[in-house]
Amino acid sequence: MSAENVKVVCRVRPLNDKEKGEGGIICVKVPEEKTIQLLDGGKKSAGDDRTFVFDRTFDWNCTQRQVYDFAARPIIESVLRGFNGTVLAYGQTSSGKTHTMQGVIEDQEQRGIIPRMVNTIFEGVDAADEHIEFTVKVAILEIYMEKIRDLLDPSKDNLKVHEDKVHGIYVGDITEEYVTCEQDVFDIMRIGQENRSVAATNMNAHSSRSHLVFILSISQRNLHDLSVKVGKLYLVDLAGSEKVAKTGAAGSTLDEAKMINKSLSALGNVINALTDPKTSHVPYRDSKLTRILQESLGGNSKTCLIITASPSSYNEAETLSTLRFGWRAKQIKNVAKVNQERSVEELKMLLEKAERTIEEQKGRIRLLEETLRTNGITVPGGISKAPAAEAAAAASGMHHSKSEKTFSKPPKPEEEADEESEFLQLMEELYQKKAELKEQSEAITELNRHVQSVNEQQKTVEAENQILVNRIADLSVTCEQLQYERQEQLDTIQQLEASRKAVESELKVLQDSQKNLLAQISEKDKEIDSMAKAGAVPTIPEDRVADMPKVAAAGSSEIAKIREQLLGQEGASASEELAGSTDAAAAGGELSKQMHELQKFKLSALAQMEQLKKQNDDLRKGVYGKGDGAWAKEREAMLADMQREQEQVADLKVMLLEERKKAEDLKEMLKDGERPLRRKVSQLDRNLEQLTIMYHKLVSQNSGLKVECQVNDKKIQRKEQRIAQLERNLKEAKAKYEKLLQQCANLTNTVEHMYRTGTIAGMAGMGAGGAAAAGAGSSAGGGAIAPGSARRANIARPLKGGSHRVRRPTQAREMGEGGEGDESPFRGGITTITEEGDADGGDAADPEKRGAGA
Repeated sequence: MSAENVKVVCRVRPLNDKEKGEGGIICVKVPEEKTIQLLDGGKKSAGDDRTFVFDRTFDWNCTQRQVYDFAARPIIESVLRGFNGTVLAYGQTSSGKTHTMQGVIEDQEQRGIIPRMVNTIFEGVDAADEHIEFTVKVAILEIYMEKIRDLLDPSKDNLKVHEDKVHGIYVGDITEEYVTCEQDVFDIMRIGQENRSVAATNMNAHSSRSHLVFILSISQRNLHDLSVKVGKLYLVDLAGSEKVAKTGAAGSTLDEAKMINKSLSALGNVINALTDPKTSHVPYRDSKLTRILQESLGGNSKTCLIITASPSSYNEAETLSTLRFGWRAKQIKNVAKVNQERSVEELKMLLEKAERTIEEQKGRIRLLEETLRTNGITVPGGISKAPAAEAAAAASGMHHSKSEKTFSKPPKPEEEADEESEFLQLMEELYQKKAELKEQSEAITELNRHVQSVNEQQKTVEAENQILVNRIADLSVTCEQLQYERQEQLDTIQQLEASRKAVESELKVLQDSQKNLLAQISEKDKEIDSMAKAGAVPTIPEDRVADMPKVAAAGSSEIAKIREQLLGQEGASASEELAGSTDAAAAGGELSKQMHELQKFKLSALAQMEQLKKQNDDLRKGVYGKGDGAWAKEREAMLADMQREQEQVADLKVMLLEERKKAEDLKEMLKDGERPLRRKVSQLDRNLEQLTIMYHKLVSQNSGLKVECQVNDKKIQRKEQRIAQLERNLKEAKAKYEKLLQQCANLTNTVEHMYRTGTIAGMAGMGAGGAAAAGAGSSAGGGAIAPGSARRANIARPLKGGSHRVRRPTQAREMGEGGEGDESPFRGGITTITEEGDADGGDAADPEKRGAGA
């Protein structure tokens, strides 16, 4: 686990048409495979400051295969061993970074590092032992405008970078697709390339506007010792540094160029800080790019930096800057280590192995101590002396007799020295084993504590879940109780509303009757006053005059009764006060009847007054025809009658005043009876307002519950639809699976029959059919998945080492028919079908093995 420098590889591309049109000439020279010189004006070198030495320098005549074999293949092989690896491509825009990293996927010669890496990984899986199980995951992201965007799920456009002790530095919530063959990776690469941000500039028609990061995780599990190794590979295609004067960027493209140059500047600052011994702080957090590459630059990773440069003098300044960047990066040192995770099963196995070794060492030590004592050699101090009986029980009779024969003779000094050195070596081994045992015990104790803490957390979560369930049950019961109480309150509100309306109607009737009574009394007063002013005394019939005292006495008695009833009801309760007010209303009605009689009497008095007026007129007319004596008698009689009538009117006024006073007293008594009634009505109004507020709250809560219920119903409907769709898909998949099984069985039977009964020519002609049968069997038997199906379903399909995948002829690959899509990992023991159709090894002569391969 020693420190090693970052590997830096320089690649120079050929001149392009634009550089030739600008009159640019070649300004770089590659005198050796590790050296590159930047010429001054394309003629000669300007000194040592323009000569750079890297791990390897490739000129414009190199191939993609050469760059991959030197720069990337060792990193990828290290990832298969459990290390972290990183390959970066850095350079100015249009210098060939994307061509180096990706290239043309369908072209065998122009493929870049990423497609070739895929083949290397699956070849390593095939070459591994059968007891090693692999799981491969792929993720693609881009850093665009300082935002991390998932290219497999473009809706995730602002992911965050996290760090912890278990995973290290990672991007949270990123989409990781499980892959089982090369074609799955190529399909994912095409999706990521389609979603990547590109734009046209003056220097590149397909300029990358973001940093592309291709992340591949390989987890391998040893089925024998249950150990787990995890290797992670970062393949980074950086966006090119730009000069606005050359690219002609404007608008959004200019903003992108600013952010690209800013992140590349942050990367340069990190490299400067790592190579400067005086700097104690490394600014990894200045950019999302440097944060993701923190382990790749100065951390736990094997890193290779590929710098791409233009050979044209038109880009001489940018080329010099790129070469200096690579020279500084070469000074960075990384310390890479295998990412091995020990499972509980593995730790148990190691503990059992250590215990067995310790027991063996103890038995050997006891045997040696007994041998030393037998030969008269004193055991050194500090060593536990085992009893002779225990040593005899531990050692067999054969060992004992052998030791006696061996040491029957006196030992020589050389033998004693050898035995002592051997004994000390054994003791040292024993101490080492004890230390290892102690470490393993501590690890197991730590794991037990971790398991206990996890169990406690689980119990806590279950308890919280139970508490929440109980709360939900209590809330449901409370909700039902509130609904019941709300219904009761609604009924109470309706009853109170009806009572209030009845009381209001009764109060209104009393007020109307009181107003009518007052109006009648005032009218009587006015009429009496007008009659007094006119001096006319109406003639009242004697029977009515005789009855008036009786009527007045009856009215007085009635008023006295009403007054006694009102005084007797003052100390009653609220309900009795309400009943008393009703009796007072009845007494008022009786009084109104008496006033009605008075009004009738008034009308009759008015009629008599009219009659008296007529008689007066007749008398005036008769004055001229009668004598004075008769007139005087009549006048005296009339004056006497008038006097009597005036006395009667005066008596009536007195009676009227008394009645008015009684009416006022009755009015006051009615007012005193209204006060508790009004207080009760106001209290009922307040209660009604409170009940109304509670009603509105309950209505709002009920509406909220209804909305939640509707939302939950819709969710349930959507889930039911989804379940139904999944069930249909499952039925279709089962039908296809059964069909494929049937086809596989038919093909297997056919191949077995033809191998048993056919000729050699027929067997050779069936080579291609055997390959097709093997492909069908792999897809139906569970060893492989149709291209892209594992990615869509995102289901982990472990690959076993040593599997041999059926390969198509080379011509089909070169035609770009996607031959890799049919390469599926198989279980161990499956025969490889070569391009000529013959089986590898000696299985061709064995029909049973032929059938197993098909």
